[in-house]
Amino acid sequence: MRVFNIILVLSSLVFTNLSVAQKCQSNNASKQKCESSFSFTDRYKANNQKMHEETINKEFTFKGSPASSTLYINNLHGKIMLEGYSGNTVKVEVEKVIYAKNQEKISEGIKEVSIGNYQTGDALYLYTDAPGVRFKSSTGNYSYTSDGNWNGGACKDGYDFALHFHVKVPKNANVHIASVSGCAVTASHLDNKSTKGMNVSGHVSFYDVETSYLKGHSVSGHVSAKEVDATELDIQSVSGHLDMIGVSGQTDAQTVSGCITALYSENPKDDSRYETLSGNINVSFKENLNATINYDLKLSGNFTTDFDASNKSYTRGDNNRSIKVGNGQIDLNFETLSGSINVKRD
Repeated sequence: MRVFNIILVLSSLVFTNLSVAQKCQSNNASKQKCESSFSFTDRYKANNQKMHEETINKEFTFKGSPASSTLYINNLHGKIMLEGYSGNTVKVEVEKVIYAKNQEKISEGIKEVSIGNYQTGDALYLYTDAPGVRFKSSTGNYSYTSDGNWNGGACKDGYDFALHFHVKVPKNANVHIASVSGCAVTASHLDNKSTKGMNVSGHVSFYDVETSYLKGHSVSGHVSAKEVDATELDIQSVSGHLDMIGVSGQTDAQTVSGCITALYSENPKDDSRYETLSGNINVSFKENLNATINYDLKLSGNFTTDFDASNKSYTRGDNNRSIKVGNGQIDLNFETLSGSINVKRD
């Protein structure tokens, strides 16, 4: 996906650098708002709804070695908090919440909503099992439909629900976790080959992860990666900021409405790109950077760098340029429609 495919549609919009700065600064505040407001008890007591809460504990063992296995979690409504540890089993604690106007509907929700699981030779699948959910064991494909009783987090038959996953997994197992409406999807303390976190309505975050491939995608939420050592970083959002602090690896960072911030512990070894439609891009590299920096300011904003640059070339107007740092070994591509680009030396 290249975010600038929709430039012609949005070219009539006018943004200011002040509004961009304000949006960037609101990143942490919006995360705190999400976390503090995600209280089902307070929310539904205020609406005079009854609530049922229970804690479900399960434990699983991979059929193969953890290093060659993958844990898949698919949640409809609720958080996923995953962390690696030195054990060999997958420990799952789920907070199950059902809320409705009366006890009869509560009882229906208790019966109909559960945690599904399926195992193959190299995979363990955990998922929300509820009306309208479809899980194909032959492919591992998980989907939901409003043709069933579930519709956007609320049951047509009169109850709502949430499942909040707290999971401990062997730290060398691969993990692919996703939620449709979950405020937060987090993965930490992992040393594996593949780590993926996705959220439709909510944030995605990674901490203390060493992996070959890390993917963090959100539709409506921020994506953050801290202390992540990866061969490849794939960080994207439609409406949200991208924060990468203390990271390494080839990077593909794209957002439509949000800022991009990156501080590298080790410079990328391969071509990387940083693109946003509306937001600033602030990236800090180590001083031994060898790269050709290509930057494109579509409508407004400035480019700044404190690297010693040579061989400046002007390829398309004043706002599309390339500069060479060191031997220019790799290409670092920066692009924004409305915002500034700042490339710093750490």
